[in-house]
Amino acid sequence: MPPIRDWASLAPDLVELIGWRRALAGDQQDYVRFRAVCSHWSESTIRPHIRDPCFHPRRWMMLPEGHGLYPGHPDLRGFVRFLNLSTGALVHAHLPLLDDHAIIDSVDGLLLLYHDRDTVMRLLHPLTGEVVDLPPLASLLPQMETLQFCPKGPNRRGLLMNPYASVSVSSQGTVTVMLTFTCLDRVAYATDADGFPHFPLLMKIAEYPFDRISIILNLVECGSEVLLLSWEDESCIDLAVYRLADLALRSFAVGRFLPITSTGNSALVIGERCLCVLLSPNKWLPSVSPNSVICARKPQSGPNAGEYVFEQYSLGTGMWTPASDGHIVEMLLPSPHEFTHHIFTCCYRRYWNKGLMFSAGPEPKWLIKQEQRFGQPFRHMV
Repeated sequence: MPPIRDWASLAPDLVELIGWRRALAGDQQDYVRFRAVCSHWSESTIRPHIRDPCFHPRRWMMLPEGHGLYPGHPDLRGFVRFLNLSTGALVHAHLPLLDDHAIIDSVDGLLLLYHDRDTVMRLLHPLTGEVVDLPPLASLLPQMETLQFCPKGPNRRGLLMNPYASVSVSSQGTVTVMLTFTCLDRVAYATDADGFPHFPLLMKIAEYPFDRISIILNLVECGSEVLLLSWEDESCIDLAVYRLADLALRSFAVGRFLPITSTGNSALVIGERCLCVLLSPNKWLPSVSPNSVICARKPQSGPNAGEYVFEQYSLGTGMWTPASDGHIVEMLLPSPHEFTHHIFTCCYRRYWNKGLMFSAGPEPKWLIKQEQRFGQPFRHMV
């Protein structure tokens, strides 16, 4: 018989080394499970927390349920599903805070919450349950008085419910959330520290290459690279993907600036938010091809000219193929929905945080607590 190994008695420094490798690999759920094996392993490793960016669950995304099952819906019993964009693994996280909080955005896997009663914002780590309290969102209302184009009354508060968020953590552990309100052309910040934070001076990273890029779609993080996606021209037929690092080098020196032709085993999902999905050997997403870009587009020529289509573009061949069996942009499709549809919905916050699937039709509204969340009931639940 092979010798019995007492894994619980591993040397603390070895346990710490193994734990760090799991943390740096980006699978925070695996790290949490590793620490839960025994008290010795838990004591020998660092407790994951929001104030250390190494422990942000970047590869985990809350998965929309559809059917109007918004996060916090009674039928979900406090549980929310999260998808690992690298492995396809699904976990159920119990998040009782969602009983009286709305989800505004997801940044690096963290959830930005809005309290229905007092509008206090909270940053939640969904895999550990840790929370960082932030100032009320309503504290921005007095500053909106000077904006002449803003509506009066509750509609003004509704403009604050759909920001684009980013999170940074200082070396002292101070958490700062930046909010971009595109409808207001304004940026706001919230921090859990007292006083005013000191931001670094603005620094030019790159210049817009008007001579090479026609229409920029978005930026997406893919592995260790930040990629810039654009249309080659206004026909919306040919896509181009560039490394932001190459663009930065071009801005400061004469260098090559060419589109890349491969993202390896990754597929880029493009919308208001962009995701990088790693298609691992277990083929957890068989309908999606590696080295491709998935998006909804409206080509100006060809057989689908003038119509919105949901397709994937091969960076290797330059060919478009359907990304799903149905036209999710043009009509409300019956369930069950394809996994690709769920992932694409993650790119559109106004559907993703309301338990609705991305589709055509009226603008999605909150199904509950309209007085606090500023909208009317949505009639088309998909």
